[in-house]
Amino acid sequence: MSAAFPQIREVGGYRPDSLHWHPDGLALDIMVPGWNTPGGKAFGDQVLRFLMTNKSTLGIDHAIWRQAIHYDGDGGQMMDNHGSPTQNHMDHIHVATKGGGYPRGGEVFRL
Repeated sequence: MSAAFPQIREVGGYRPDSLHWHPDGLALDIMVPGWNTPGGKAFGDQVLRFLMTNKSTLGIDHAIWRQAIHYDGDGGQMMDNHGSPTQNHMDHIHVATKGGGYPRGGEVFRL
């Protein structure tokens, strides 16, 4: 992510949660700079497209951005309102992986 998007300065990972993704080390929260501006939304959309375009290579199960869960490149499924920008994934992209290891080298990613 940092190689493709150097603007990303903050990423969260392991933490306690009621769902297993973060506690099991399978999820990241990619904080989107300027998320509440048109430019920030466009940037988050670009990061989401990158994740969905490369989901097989990255081992992604799903991503959540702006209150919608994405399993593939479609428009996503809207989620219930959880009450705050962070809980609604407005200020960050939650990306959950299937697990399975580290890059082996030679992977090709498309922007």
